[in-house]
Parts: sequence; C-alpha cells; structure tokens
Amino acid sequence: MDYMNKMQESEGMPKKDEKEIPLTEFYRMVRDNLNRETIEEYISASDYLGLHNLLKKNALPLQEKIIYRDICAANGVDDAQFELALSFLEKSKNSDMLYLYLKRLADKGYVKSFYYLATCYIHGYGCDINLQAARELILKAYIFKAYPDIVRDHYDFYSHVKELFEEHADVEQARNYFYGIDCGQNYQKAFTYFASAFLKDEDAYAGCMLGKFFQDGIGAKANCSVALEFYKRCRWGMTSYGYDDYFEMMPEYKIGMFLLDGIGTQQNKQLASYSLGRVADYYNKPENDIPERFASEINAAIEISDELFSEYGSEYEEEAEEWFDAQIEYVSN
Repeated sequence: MDYMNKMQESEGMPKKDEKEIPLTEFYRMVRDNLNRETIEEYISASDYLGLHNLLKKNALPLQEKIIYRDICAANGVDDAQFELALSFLEKSKNSDMLYLYLKRLADKGYVKSFYYLATCYIHGYGCDINLQAARELILKAYIFKAYPDIVRDHYDFYSHVKELFEEHADVEQARNYFYGIDCGQNYQKAFTYFASAFLKDEDAYAGCMLGKFFQDGIGAKANCSVALEFYKRCRWGMTSYGYDDYFEMMPEYKIGMFLLDGIGTQQNKQLASYSLGRVADYYNKPENDIPERFASEINAAIEISDELFSEYGSEYEEEAEEWFDAQIEYVSN
C-alpha cells in the first residue's frame, strides 16, 4: 500500500482503487437499515400487525420480506396468513397447508378467503370435493364483494363461477325444492337454485329467500350478518312476484328487526326506526293491502315504528342511507 493510500485511509477517505457507493444506493442502504431497526422494535413489542403493515410500505429484499411475513403469519396476523396461503396456491406445492390456512381464516370471518376456499372445495385441494360448500362460500364472497384480483366487478364475477350455477338459475324450481312441490323437499337444492338466480340476475325474491336460508340455517350454515347483507341488497328490488311467502317490504322489515334486536350487527334503534317507519308508511297507504299471512308481523312493525318515532323522531334518513350503502362487518357465528 503506497503512502497516498495510507493517508486517505487514515482520514476516512475512499482509497483510490475503491469504488464509491452511488448516492441512491447509499440512501437505499440507510433506509433498509432503518427499516430493520423498526422491524426489531415491532418484534420486541410483539406488535406483529404493525410489523405486517410496515412490510407493505418498505423495500426490503423479497426473501427477507417473506421471512418477516411468515413470522407475522405464525403470530396470527390474518392478512399475512392469507398471503402465505395464496403463495401455496400459486406454487401448488402444499395443498394441505393451503386448505388449512384458508379454512381457519374463513371460520374467523375473513371474507377475502371465501372465494379461494371455494376453489379448494371445487378441485379437492387439501380436502374432499364439496360443491355445495363451494357454492355457499362463493355466494358469501359475492355478497361481501370479496372478489379475487382476476375479477373486475360483480358483473364479471358471475362469468368466473357460472359453471357451478348456470344450469340451476330457476326460481320456480327453487321454490319447488324448498316446499316439496311435485318433488321431494330438498333445502340444499333449493339453496343452489336460489343462489344461481341471484348471482345471474340479482333476482330480489331469490336474494330475500337466501337471507332466510342464512337467518334460519336452512340449507346453509346459519349466519345472521350474511342474512342481513342479503336483505340490504334486496330492499329496493321487491316487486309483486305473485308468491305468497313474502311481502313487498319484507327486506326492510327484516332489516328493521335485526337493527332493533342487534341481530347480525350492532343494535341501533334509530336506524331501526327508519326501516320500520318505511314499512309503516308503505302499508298506511290505502292502496297497499296488508297480506293476511303476514298481518301480525306488519302490524307489529307499525306499532314498534310508532313507539320508536315518538322516542327518536325522523331525522335519521341520511345516516340510515349511509349505513345501507356501507358494507357491514362479517361476524362468524
């Protein structure tokens, strides 16, 4: 080493034969070191959700991010477990782990997992093929707008799932199976046909019946938050189908009673007053007859509406419509 190099080294200067680090690369190294320090702080505090949110923003090497993601997944972060599950799907390397993670997430009510768990049931990834379970999950994914990345909107969604449903999109046949008309009563087949009609055309009567399936646990696993979302989706679409097992304001009535009693969502008597008030307003008009089959429910709704109106008034329309437009939180029953 010559004298000039020794002098440069002693003064902390780069040697003549060493490459200087480009400024942009220097900044990247500083940033990554800061990220690593912050990561260690999150791990020390056992804040794995915070760590996972940090990983979305930084630019650490991919392999390093995967390691930290897996740490987050092992410590119960839902988003991390979902990303890990999809990595198994993409690489087709471990269908058992794919199913295990997706099933665990779906049971917790993690809506992004529904479509992909349905894929497991369709193809038998890590489980037995179960088309009925797949249909139920796809329907939940649709109603909660938990579409996979390949889907642009709810119109495009049906084109991806119609092979499971298309041949069954018949409301009349669904009713036949539901009530056992000219065939054996079969709630699962009725569910499939109603689901097909709803997915294909957003048929409001079919949607209202699906709400009943999920509310009562008939032909599908009971879940009142799913039932409520169906009633919300159908509240403007009821027309006179000529069926005697519904009335035009049934979705609005169901929503009002769910809100009143805190079923499938937080109790909110103000919003219940709004929904039941709409039912009362409709049937208080002389041209709208109260169906005899549902007279007790409708009259009860009118009475409850009067009581709520006297307590809360009618200043909740804007708040109510915002609530109807918003997605309710999925609650796993």
